[in-house]
Amino acid sequence: MIFYLLYFAIVIICTLGLQISRYIPNKSDTDKLAQVFLIILLIHTIHAAIFRDLLPGLVYVDRTAPFGLIYGPILYFTFCSIEQRNVTKRQMLLHGIPFILGLVGHLVFISSYTFRMTYRMEYYLLLYSIMGLSWLFYPIWVFFLSNSATNRARFERRLYYYSVILILVSSIFMLTLVLNRMIERSGADAASSGVTIFFIMLLGSLLGYNYLLGKLRKPIHWDIQSLNLSASSNPLEKPLPGFTYAEQQSIKLKIIDYLVEKSYLDTEFSIDKMAKVLNVSKPVIQQFFKLHFQDSFLKVINSLRIKEACNSLSDEGFDMNIEELALHCGFNSRASFYRNFSQEMGCSPIEFREKSMLKY
Repeated sequence: MIFYLLYFAIVIICTLGLQISRYIPNKSDTDKLAQVFLIILLIHTIHAAIFRDLLPGLVYVDRTAPFGLIYGPILYFTFCSIEQRNVTKRQMLLHGIPFILGLVGHLVFISSYTFRMTYRMEYYLLLYSIMGLSWLFYPIWVFFLSNSATNRARFERRLYYYSVILILVSSIFMLTLVLNRMIERSGADAASSGVTIFFIMLLGSLLGYNYLLGKLRKPIHWDIQSLNLSASSNPLEKPLPGFTYAEQQSIKLKIIDYLVEKSYLDTEFSIDKMAKVLNVSKPVIQQFFKLHFQDSFLKVINSLRIKEACNSLSDEGFDMNIEELALHCGFNSRASFYRNFSQEMGCSPIEFREKSMLKY
């Protein structure tokens, strides 16, 4: 019963994590590796459920599957991604050699009855020893490298710190199991050992899920600050009615990312164009602006344009005339620019320029 609960929990968490990852725009290499990790965990779990419980006569198919030889390299690649270290195709191939050899051995083992009966014990001990050493080597190596690495966001660094702990625990458990089997010369598996491994896999799936969920939430905090606007609330706090949580986050990220790119500086910019580019309806966009900025779409956009104009006017090297500045900031006419600037700043662009130059 405990195995079924673990299988079910891992499958659900991995599926939810992969669903969340669909809504993360501009995925980093780390995000993609987290996706790959959850996919491998999902396949590993389904594979085990089939050959351990649904087809118990083929349990050896699960026992010799080399999934365990993938997790160490993924940890290392994740570290390199977070620390912005390049990984060449040659390096990827070198780190993948143990898995490739394990896969070849797995195919030979399950296809040859003679080999399976003659070398079963030796093969189990060899495979599990290599897995245990892999789980011991990679975390220690990553931990050593991380001490000399530049500090990245704590949120991302926690990903491989926790992974190091999980894989180290797994390695100690696996190597202890191998030593016991070498002494006892008994079967290579036991219910207690299986529960331990799948419980660690469950913790790993939670780690991947939590990371992707955090990446879905965090960009909104960072990007809303870069807009230099006073939002009435954190965009995460107020829901958009009629959408699931994941859909809401996707819509919010699309809108914020689009604004951060300063697309509003185009004189052809409009809510219709924004709705078409983002594939989000006009009412939803208007609702977002009203909900989080307590103002209309047009007023918020004009406010952003005026802030851009202020940045240009504050620049000591500013050399545009007012008409050019108006077009540069997305206004179609000098009159519209003057009117909005006066409403926003309480003075004319020329007066603002003069005040700014007094500071130098």
